[in-house]
Amino acid sequence: MPDTVASAGEDSTDGFPERDVPCRTKPETKELPRTQDLIGALWFTVERGDESMEGSQTEPVDDRILWDVIEEHLDEAEFALKLFEAALDDPDYALDSLIEGPEERLVAHVEGLALGGAPVIERELLPAIESASEHPERATIAALALIWQGGRERLGEAVQAAVSASAAPVDVARAVGRACALGPINSNLAESNAVESSAVDSNAGDWLRAQVASASDAEERAAWLCAAAEQETGRQIAMSFWAQWLESDHPATLHAVCRALAGSPDATLERSMVARVESLVGHEDATVRDAALVAGLRMQSPSAWARCREWALDSAQPCPLATELFAALGGATERDALVERLQGAPSSQPLVWALGYCGSIEAIPALLSLLESDDEYIAPLAFEAIITITGVDSTGLGRDQVVDASEAQAALPSLEDDLDTDLSLRPEDALPKPNADAVRAWWEAHRERFSTDVFYLFGTPESPEAFARALEQGPLRNRHAIARAAALRTGGTFQLPTRAWGCVQQNAIAPLRAIGNRTWRARRS
Repeated sequence: MPDTVASAGEDSTDGFPERDVPCRTKPETKELPRTQDLIGALWFTVERGDESMEGSQTEPVDDRILWDVIEEHLDEAEFALKLFEAALDDPDYALDSLIEGPEERLVAHVEGLALGGAPVIERELLPAIESASEHPERATIAALALIWQGGRERLGEAVQAAVSASAAPVDVARAVGRACALGPINSNLAESNAVESSAVDSNAGDWLRAQVASASDAEERAAWLCAAAEQETGRQIAMSFWAQWLESDHPATLHAVCRALAGSPDATLERSMVARVESLVGHEDATVRDAALVAGLRMQSPSAWARCREWALDSAQPCPLATELFAALGGATERDALVERLQGAPSSQPLVWALGYCGSIEAIPALLSLLESDDEYIAPLAFEAIITITGVDSTGLGRDQVVDASEAQAALPSLEDDLDTDLSLRPEDALPKPNADAVRAWWEAHRERFSTDVFYLFGTPESPEAFARALEQGPLRNRHAIARAAALRTGGTFQLPTRAWGCVQQNAIAPLRAIGNRTWRARRS
């Protein structure tokens, strides 16, 4: 039986599908103007005088700034940041559509604020950071603008003032920490050579560690540690710095430390640190357990794998992360255990989601049986898992969504109900509803293209190249799991910060292709 497959009826000629990794990207939007044109047109005007401001480094004059436009930049940047963060978990976005959509929009408005100089800093950016509790995204935007200017010292002063004035310093740390984890905006996106030098931010780690040292309480410290862990993903970390917090009894601190250890390519860990991480896998706090589990698996801890199996096959409620990792790292034995467990829990969303990462067509029959589930999420999740394994293009395999007005009205909360009920959408709400008959027909027509002895990712036999292609082209929702698996299967050599700027992620994927078979770890057998 062949060990390669082509997508949706296309023949494969080079061992990989001719069709790209399927991703339902957002409809094309109106092309944004060049960033510099947008800024020049919007944020300030210069009166004609004896000297032209063109090419000048003179700070904008306060009375020449259009403050209503600056406010518009802040509002639009705040909205664009929300779009950007939501897109990172959206099945309708791929990396290129993230960069060309929410990211480009966000960059344009943040750069507009950054070029405003001292008047904008004093009047808009510093107050925005101080209001982090009420408007966290706005505070993050203000911090990004300061970082873009290379004003870390000024940002430090702003953080100190905001923390002193705030009843919740942790809110300031979380908002500013997110900006620091993202880092300076890529100058290629901004299409600006003039500010390229200010996009260098080599001291972010040192700056964040300084904020950790000066934190006013444990919660604020943990927030800075989380930002530092995210910012240092894929870099050699300062092991002695993180080791000092490993004995803490503060859950958020332990969570941050385990994230840092899991995200570092440095394999030289003291045995005492490994033992401590292994003990944290059984911590009572779920966030600590999850982070410690990934760190333990990164260290190839047998006890961490035993816990992973235990939680994945839990008869009461499978742990979502453990189930995903059990499927993504395990072999045929683990796949069979998950399929058997699913038969007793057909409405388990973590189990259905995880089977997409088992890579085996032996799971397809179980997934096909769920395509007509009455559960509103199970059928779309099963379809998504089939796509993740086979790479089939969902076009033509979904069913039209006909919304019945009476059913939609009935789904709305009653006026007597709690009006604080969260009505926000989950990423799963954007998944396509499958046409069960069409999907089954496709599988019957293409079943012979696949081998039971091969593990697939989007229809391509698993390899560093297949993972790199999936990370470049696949839905953003799936990339977190794929990046975790790639990091663990390379022993931490490859790390991808999947919540970073899209352009940063693009550059970080390339090294995965250079990983040889010796470094690439096979699935467990």
